[in-house]
Amino acid sequence: SFLSTLGMAGLAAGGCKYWPDDGIWNACLRDGLPPHLAQHELVQAAWDGIDPNYFWDAHVHLLGVGDGASGIWVNPNQSSLTSPIRYFFQKMYLNASCADVEGETDAHFLQRLRELQDGLLAGTRLMLLAFDYFFDQQGERRLTHSAFHVPNSYAQSLVSRFPNRFEWIASIHPYRPDAIEALKRVRSLGAAGSQMAAIGDGYRSIVAAVRCLLRGNGAPQHSAVEPRRRRSRPAQPRHTGCK
Repeated sequence: SFLSTLGMAGLAAGGCKYWPDDGIWNACLRDGLPPHLAQHELVQAAWDGIDPNYFWDAHVHLLGVGDGASGIWVNPNQSSLTSPIRYFFQKMYLNASCADVEGETDAHFLQRLRELQDGLLAGTRLMLLAFDYFFDQQGERRLTHSAFHVPNSYAQSLVSRFPNRFEWIASIHPYRPDAIEALKRVRSLGAAGSQMAAIGDGYRSIVAAVRCLLRGNGAPQHSAVEPRRRRSRPAQPRHTGCK
């Protein structure tokens, strides 16, 4: 922790000459894009030939801290100055999503998500990602290796509330003892797909169990961990088996 703190201090001191004129914090403007940008020919051309009813953003993370009956869990180290790098990233994520409001983080993140979608053409949908805990190869849940948890039930509930805006993608860690059963269960609940790492012989069964699979490059570290423990070459999400 001491070395992490020292490194952050050095970065701040050495980077002052490169500090943006407007700072690094999101101003959280609520009026959407200014008209001269929203109506710019490049923005308009981006939608040429695209039917918004078939435009589904397939990688939209849900964020929160669990202060709104969402069931979201966040590793306590994420909000502790004893883990400065984790704390910094947590603050950046919350500020970027305009959700850093004490006691109302979950609600403000959802509000911001809806505001941003209002800037798209009518008919578009966002596919909301749940996020499972980390499980080790023995099938044990490891909270110390889990940065946060977003329940499948929360993602599903938002689709029920806003059926014309959202779809949801379940999250099942592949080392869960009940992974296959859980995948079948979320499909029966209306999940548009599931995300998990493509590992083990059960992968073919997994593909058969869901409509669309969002996966990484086969690494078992499905849940986010602190930056120093991440793979040197992070897995990139890919979409396979979509029907």
